[in-house]
Parts: sequence; structure tokens; C-alpha cells
Amino acid sequence: MTHAPAPRPAIYPSPSIWSTTIGYRVVGIGRDFCEIELDADDRHTNALGVLHGGVVMAMLDDVGGLSGRIREPGEAERRVATVDFQTQFIQPVAKGLVRVIGRIVGGGKSIYFVRGELYGNGDVLCAASTSTHRWRSAESFHREGKSPTP
Repeated sequence: MTHAPAPRPAIYPSPSIWSTTIGYRVVGIGRDFCEIELDADDRHTNALGVLHGGVVMAMLDDVGGLSGRIREPGEAERRVATVDFQTQFIQPVAKGLVRVIGRIVGGGKSIYFVRGELYGNGDVLCAASTSTHRWRSAESFHREGKSPTP
């Protein structure tokens, strides 16, 4: 029998209003990876009582973007846009501790690729994703009339 790890404190400020709305915390972040956790409750479930697919996909997408924001110690964070995203739902996710990990698995100067994994149900792999992201400068957001989130 697998036991879920205990929740950990956040080590990185909430990256967006969206992440605050969902309620996850960043518990690990660095060059080419990000890990977030969520204490899933009734607010996160669908009519069947399991984690809503939109929450699953949002968290997998967020670890993909966050994985590329920090490159080197002391370097300014990069802005990121998702270009492509696919999700594989492996099994329903019950309420409780949910852990999501994203790791950069390849890429180049402007595009990178991420493998995401979502664990729940006592730390069992429940969903996975592959995604493509593009690094963006803050200036490019301003040219397009957007206001980037810090």
C-alpha cells in the first residue's frame, strides 16, 4: 500500500491569480523543473466526486510553464506561452493531496518541451502530459498590448 507524502510549504510565491484561485502551492522550482501541490477538496471535484479534468489540465499546464521560468541563479525569470498541450488521463483522482511535477525534456533557444506527471490517490500516477512552450520577453507582451503576470 502506498502512502501519500505530507503536504509541504510553498517555496515560491503564487505565480498567478489563476494558481491562487485553484489553490496550489509551488513546493519545488529550479532549472528545468517545477513541482506543485494541491490539497484537493470539494471545490476541485466534478459531479462524480473526483478531481475535475480542467483542474488536472490547468495544473499540468502550469508546471510546464513554470519549468521554463527560472534558468540560472540570479537570472531574471522568463515569460512563457504554451504552444501545444496534450493530456493523458490514466485514472480518476480522489480528493486529498495531489502532486504535479513538470520537467523540461528538450528544446532550443525559443521553444522547449515538457513532460508533466500528476500524482494522487496515495502518490499514484493519475495523469500525464506533453507540452510545448515558447519563451517570451516581457517586451513582447507589451508590444502585443498584454500585461504579463510577474
